[in-house]
Amino acid sequence: MLGTPETTRKGTWTHATSADTSTITLAATTGVTHVIDFIHWSYAQGKATKGGLKITNSGSTTHFDIDLEQTIATQGAANSHGSLPFPNGIYGNVGEALEVVLEDNDSVSKLNVHSY
Repeated sequence: MLGTPETTRKGTWTHATSADTSTITLAATTGVTHVIDFIHWSYAQGKATKGGLKITNSGSTTHFDIDLEQTIATQGAANSHGSLPFPNGIYGNVGEALEVVLEDNDSVSKLNVHSY
């Protein structure tokens, strides 16, 4: 179960699929602070790759940065995937876009972000 960050807005899921790097941008809105509370990603089977997941504010302030290693898919048997819950939320800056980037080194990737 997801925690509920301090916001009165209803949470929504945003999805991205790419043959290279998947990116989700929560657009800048005057007076709004974006909050991310859950991320799920997957890489396609059969590709040995290392990647990363980064959350930035308008590309300048890094709020989260982690290296990911695709292990299951190196055998070509199944997709590699993972989830990151942020029970207290990752808060962007007021009025700025919040960007989530899944780097995957030429493997088809899917990125899902739950935000407020």
